[in-house]
Amino acid sequence: MALRVLKLTLLCIFVSAALFLFTPFGYAQVTEQQRVWSEEMFRGMLLDGHIAEANWKPDMGQPPVLSRIDVPKMVRQLKQANIQYVYFDAKAMGGLFYNSKLYPQYKHWALGELDFFGEFVKECRKVGILPCGYVPMSDISSDQSRVEKDFPNWRQSTTECGNPYRKFYLAILREITTRYDIPAYWLDGFRGYTCDCNYCRAKFKKETGHEMPDKPSGPQAQELRAWHAREYDRFCQEVREVIHTARPGTMVARNFSGALPIGQRRGTAGFGEAQMEGGGRDPETNADTQDFLSYELRGGNMMGSVWPRFLRALGGGSKITEMEVWRFNYPRSGGTYNVKPVPWLLAEMTSVIANGAKIQLYDNMYPDGTLEPQMIENVGAAYREIEKREPWLRRAEPVRFARFGRTSRAAADWSRCSRARFITRPASARKISSSPMSLASATRGAPRR
Repeated sequence: MALRVLKLTLLCIFVSAALFLFTPFGYAQVTEQQRVWSEEMFRGMLLDGHIAEANWKPDMGQPPVLSRIDVPKMVRQLKQANIQYVYFDAKAMGGLFYNSKLYPQYKHWALGELDFFGEFVKECRKVGILPCGYVPMSDISSDQSRVEKDFPNWRQSTTECGNPYRKFYLAILREITTRYDIPAYWLDGFRGYTCDCNYCRAKFKKETGHEMPDKPSGPQAQELRAWHAREYDRFCQEVREVIHTARPGTMVARNFSGALPIGQRRGTAGFGEAQMEGGGRDPETNADTQDFLSYELRGGNMMGSVWPRFLRALGGGSKITEMEVWRFNYPRSGGTYNVKPVPWLLAEMTSVIANGAKIQLYDNMYPDGTLEPQMIENVGAAYREIEKREPWLRRAEPVRFARFGRTSRAAADWSRCSRARFITRPASARKISSSPMSLASATRGAPRR
């Protein structure tokens, strides 16, 4: 009898473990809205709101910061842009966008009583857009942060280090997740962790038994880098656990997803920030502390092809991948509010989709709290083209090679096309400009194969 009870107990343990391990994302059964988000939604957006007091320049004729907020109108515009889900700031670098009970003093000064994030979530649900959360995890380096002004000894370049600012972020993530029903987070600002503040020095000494070296070299340098890497990974895991505990099933990703900057050389746009935000750590370790993987597409014709495949491999083919496509011409825009033309957007979006990732269109509201109408028009036109192809995208996986059959007449027509020769001849391939606009114009109008 005792043996049978033991066998039954072991069987129950085995079944429970199997259900845990093989449930999507490994920790809880996903809800219906999370399943829809992961399997049926491809047209996303990150609507950013890094609006600080310094953005107000009345001498230039600008209206006061966030003085023209109209949440219902904003959400209707997003619906016109054919957007299915959107990440929005629960906290921006200028302050909190929601009514925090823990830290009401750190709410964005221009919002008054408005629960900007809460109203945005409510209005999105009214029109069928799935609201998600965006939280930048570092604004200590910003002189607009009232937190650092209140606690100047917290002023560090990272939130991953041992200073109390780390607890502040964990507390607001727990509060946001508990209060608002959102299926996913996109977290930003995880910097490369190489801190030597007093908090980190004390923690390093406690864990290693000796002082943190001031100028490490040789074995000391290796030990310090390994310690920094462990501390960074511990913080990433702690962030994920806080969110999962507050609302089981909520999915979490970090910008750059801890991946190394493929194809970007030192000194080129995006390398330094990608290296910092990835932390320079092992990509697989970073991927393990995320539920889906995401990366900013910051230019270069091949990046929309390379990164989705890299992230799919990093996630073992089982994790959702997402690429952020900018509405701006980054980095040539110089921070201006320009808008890419529709062919340019489509060239990047279709490359991302074809290589197995969802699209996250990045935009930033104006300092007065309004959106650019031309952005709505261009993104809407591009996303309508994506929508036409979605019946073939659900549960689809990219393949390594594809063969296209064509008749001799079609082949002859194709060979006479100068654009086709320009693209297909290896000797001429290097002549294609690196501008995404050149790629879009080179492929537009080519005969169908």
